[in-house]
Amino acid sequence: MTEAAPITSTSEAERARQVEEAVHSGRMEGLDLAPEDAADAAEYVAGRITLDEYGRRTRARYGVAEEPQRGSADPVVIYDAMREAGTSLMGSFAWLADHAPSPAEAERWWAAYGEAIKQRDRVDARDELAQRRATAEFIAQERAVRALVRA
Repeated sequence: MTEAAPITSTSEAERARQVEEAVHSGRMEGLDLAPEDAADAAEYVAGRITLDEYGRRTRARYGVAEEPQRGSADPVVIYDAMREAGTSLMGSFAWLADHAPSPAEAERWWAAYGEAIKQRDRVDARDELAQRRATAEFIAQERAVRALVRA
């Protein structure tokens, strides 16, 4: 096992939130976390391995070759980030609908879920600026409803 220096740039709570969001996003896509992946996630949350090490282990486990370093402006990454931000927001809306105190409130959240799908699907895959704007909007909406999720 490759040991990394303890992580100090992010708090354990922040790392736990990042893992929770990634697991939630995967579940929204129909994926489950394998026990080996969960163990690595726990190592990352505890600060015993870096995010890079976590990614290296995952790629090695599934036979995915290391990619050369890409710049942050990779169009595929920008588009994927926008889709993931939308999916995360949709997950929050679904949770709120499932836990709504009334049918009317549930309907409101399911309508918001449907609008998020439409908004996400309208973004042109060739328009980086539109993708960045949509990502920022999805993140802002997610932050606004986060306090209601699991409250």
